[in-house]
Amino acid sequence: MGSFGQGASIDESTIPSSTGYYGSGGGGGYYGGGAPYSTSYSGGAGGSGYTENSLLSNTEMYGYNIPVPQVDFVENYLVSKDNFLQVGENQYNSFDDAISYIDENLEGKGTIVLLKDAIVRTSATVPSTDEIVFDLAGNNLTMTTSITNTGIFSVIDSSEEKNASITNKNTNVFVNQGTLNVINGSITSEKSNAILGNTSDGIINVSEGVNLSGTNAINLTAKQNVNVEKATLTGTTYSVTTSATGSELVIKDSTLTGSTHGIYLNSYNMKLTLNNTNVYGNNGSGIYDNYTSNSTKNTINITGGSVNGTTYGMYLNYSNLTTENVTIKTTSSSTSYYALNMNAYGPIVTINNGTEILSPSTSAVRLNTSLTMNGGTINAGGTDSNGVSFYDSPGGAISLNIYGGTVYGKKNGIYQKHSNITTTIGNKEEELSIETPLVEGGEYGIYREAGKSNFYSGRLKGIKKSYYGEFSKVTTNKSIYTMEEVIDEENPKETYKISYLTDTDAFLEVDGTTYNNFKDAIAAIDGTGTIKVLNDALVHEEITIPEGKNITIDLNSKKITMSQTIINNSDLTITDLSDDKQGTINNIVENGIQNNGNITISYIKLSSIKTAIYGNSGAGNITLDNNAKLSGDVGIYLNTVQKINATDSTITGSTIGIRMQADSSTLTMNNSSVSGGTYGIYTYGYKNT
Repeated sequence: MGSFGQGASIDESTIPSSTGYYGSGGGGGYYGGGAPYSTSYSGGAGGSGYTENSLLSNTEMYGYNIPVPQVDFVENYLVSKDNFLQVGENQYNSFDDAISYIDENLEGKGTIVLLKDAIVRTSATVPSTDEIVFDLAGNNLTMTTSITNTGIFSVIDSSEEKNASITNKNTNVFVNQGTLNVINGSITSEKSNAILGNTSDGIINVSEGVNLSGTNAINLTAKQNVNVEKATLTGTTYSVTTSATGSELVIKDSTLTGSTHGIYLNSYNMKLTLNNTNVYGNNGSGIYDNYTSNSTKNTINITGGSVNGTTYGMYLNYSNLTTENVTIKTTSSSTSYYALNMNAYGPIVTINNGTEILSPSTSAVRLNTSLTMNGGTINAGGTDSNGVSFYDSPGGAISLNIYGGTVYGKKNGIYQKHSNITTTIGNKEEELSIETPLVEGGEYGIYREAGKSNFYSGRLKGIKKSYYGEFSKVTTNKSIYTMEEVIDEENPKETYKISYLTDTDAFLEVDGTTYNNFKDAIAAIDGTGTIKVLNDALVHEEITIPEGKNITIDLNSKKITMSQTIINNSDLTITDLSDDKQGTINNIVENGIQNNGNITISYIKLSSIKTAIYGNSGAGNITLDNNAKLSGDVGIYLNTVQKINATDSTITGSTIGIRMQADSSTLTMNNSSVSGGTYGIYTYGYKNT
């Protein structure tokens, strides 16, 4: 058994009976001595030791391992807390005592000064009758419970540096139920909200230079008004979030950053105003509007600054948006995300001058409700991207009004694919321009698979075509002119196709006078008269025969392609008085004729993608003779009591030849044929003949 050297000490009662005393002893001299045992049950090594205050050499040492010291227990117990708050000449070590002094001696109005850095583990409440200023005075406060404000509570830092802070390790820093003014300092919650507004009608004011950070910098669960100016708000989830109905938030000259979404809205009937403010959603949307309801919509007004997201720039479910001089951007390359996404719950968006909606790698705008663009830029740079896209099946009508600015998509400027969509390029109430608005695509300016589109002003531009799919309406007296522009002089075969509106050439004649639209030609006939078609024409105007007139349209073996309906409210004959009898009317968008009076079709072909003749009202007559040919999805559809007389004619429907929906209608056929893909003749009403 090894012995213990000089200077070593041991309390043998502390050694387990199984422990061996193996190892060298102490090194001798002052401060020598080995540990008595180790966890491996071998004796501890001796220390090197000192003799006469000089270190022994290795050859003089008996021990050679470094001893492992034992650790003392750390003892914690409560003592009286030093004073860290001051009101006037009095000092306190708790908020309750400081507030009580203000209540009892200062009529509820006073200033509490933080004297030094402090840690507070007790909650505090500012009474509803109090108006208290809390001066950090350049010091830092660490908390584990909240300060609840039901009165008027202002946080300032009177020091020159203005860099004092309040940090809460566990929960909300402030719970606001009154008026909270954060004028200076950094306010941080490590596990919850910097500011929680949880009762109605509170007010939160955050001033210049303030930094708020937390899971959420500001979280409203009840109606409160928020004013933020020249501040920085950062959230490990959201910078600002609200589930409170009716709140109003005004944020100016500030920076808001959320690790998920920058701003998250889950409420209705609230107003958000951003002025020269930059909003960032580092792993989500800049602004994400999540609420879906039939209640009053939110209103978002953005002027200046930017809204940036890594998924959507902005995602709108239930908020109306107005923008000016702001950039809305997504950095996503996924086709699932857009700079501006509008769902089918009814958001209405108005884009004004200076707005940029940018999507460098994908499509820029997904539209399911209503958007009006008065100026600015929509720019989509992804390989198959569209400036504005319509894809889904919405519950109601969708409208896109491009009155000003530029829409660009690397594939299509505008792409629409639903029957409920109406796109309008240019404002028909303003003076015609051939330059603006501009809709441009790397392939097509506007590509219409379904729905309607109107062209009143501006310019369309594409490499394949400037537009695909015929327009429903064009400015009266105007026609679409398309030209080519060389893209690269070194490759003159590659061109842009550019379309804009020009004056329509005269193609109608009444009594020797020519006209370039049916409205003026009809107006030139006092009672009874004939309109002669001089040239093939594409007609985008609605043709209305007014009551009291008897009009004959002589197609003169020409072809009229129409995108609007002929509405007959009186007496109308459409025929071909030429020798060739090749006259044709083809409606590529709407019903061919809506008959509310008496109509006669002779010698011509009348076709429509919908219904060739639709009997809508009145008790008129539909007469077909002299090899008249009707075709459409439905040849003739009677929704009112009208008489059909067909002689030497053909009626063809891809679905139904003749549909008699109303009671007591009459069909008379002589040497004629009716055919339909489903029914030749379909009668739904009673007492039809």
